[in-house]
Amino acid sequence: MMSKPYSLPETSIGTSDHDPRTLAQGWLARWLCRLQGSVAKVEQAHALRCELASLPPNVLSDTGSSPEDASGIASHQPDLPFFMQSGFGRR
Repeated sequence: MMSKPYSLPETSIGTSDHDPRTLAQGWLARWLCRLQGSVAKVEQAHALRCELASLPPNVLSDTGSSPEDASGIASHQPDLPFFMQSGFGRR
């Protein structure tokens, strides 16, 4: 009976868990997912700020309340950077 010679397990290049390309792709995918979520939050906050700023003055005078109370939208959006906040640059 002939025995088979010992052979190493077959592996292909780039499939190892310790391969730098695999690690970089995983890191990049996680980073892009976080970035996409952050951008979506900023876009939503910016849309709310624009909606609040677009309320016509006659609607506000008819209701007799502030724009925040009339619309239910806060004037400060925490997901927006400071320079995109309502009133930035005005004194």
